[in-house]
Amino acid sequence: VSRLVSKLMQDFLTRLDCQSLKAISFDLDDTLHAYRNAASAAMDAVYVYIAEEYGRSPESLHSAYADILANAQSLHFTEDKPAREYRRSRFDALLQHFSIVGLHDTENCLDIYQDALDANMAPLPGAKEALVAANDAGLTTLVVTEGPTDAQQHALELLGMAPLVTHLRTSSQTGLCKEGGLYQHVASELKIPGSQILHVGDNPERDGRAAKKAGWHALIVGKDDNRYGLPHIAELSELTDWLNKNPAPAAMRRGI
Repeated sequence: VSRLVSKLMQDFLTRLDCQSLKAISFDLDDTLHAYRNAASAAMDAVYVYIAEEYGRSPESLHSAYADILANAQSLHFTEDKPAREYRRSRFDALLQHFSIVGLHDTENCLDIYQDALDANMAPLPGAKEALVAANDAGLTTLVVTEGPTDAQQHALELLGMAPLVTHLRTSSQTGLCKEGGLYQHVASELKIPGSQILHVGDNPERDGRAAKKAGWHALIVGKDDNRYGLPHIAELSELTDWLNKNPAPAAMRRGI
C-alpha cells in the first residue's frame, strides 16, 4: 500500500532533483536505529544492578541520572574520547550522588550498559533499504552525527550498515556540534557544495534548521511537530521510494 506523502514533502521532492545531488547524509541515533529505546533498556539494566547491590530504588536512580545526563549532553559530545569514558564520568557521578564507593561498581555498570545496549540495538524501519537505495542512486553516503566516534562506528557495524556508509563524521571526531559548524566542516573537508547534499535526521533543530543554515537540503523523519515547516516523512521507506525512482549512473558522482 502506497504511503500518503504530505503536500510539503511532494513540493520538496518536486523541487529537489536527485540528479543534482552528490551526497546524502544521515543522522544515526533515532534516524537509522532506535537509540533511545536501546539506551533506556541499557540504563534499566544498570539501575537493577545498583538497586540489587545497594538497595537504592530504580525511580530515584532514574531521576538523579536524568539530571546528570541533561548536563552532560549540553556539550554535544565534542570531546575526542571514547564512549566508555563519556559514560564513566556519568556513572561515577551517579554512584557518588548516592554515596556508593564500591571498588568495581563503575566498571560493572559500564559492562552491563554496553551488553544491554548491544542486545537491544535495532534498525528503524527502512533504514538499511534507504542506505542501499542511496548507494544504488550513485550518491556518496554519509553519516553525520553527534556522539563518540567509536560508539557510532560500533553501532554501524553491529547493525550491518557500515559497508553502506562512505564516510562517518562525528562531533567527537571534529570537535564541532551540528549547530556549531559540523555541517560546514564536512562539506569543506569532502569538497561537496552544501547545495548538493541532502541531510536526513529526526531532530528539527539539529538535523533541520542547522543543516539548512549550512546550505544543505534537510528532511526530517519520524514524528512531525511542524514547528519549522520542514519537509517530513514518517519512515525512511518514503525516501527509498524516491531514490529508486531517480537513479543515476554511479560514475557521475562517486569517488569522493
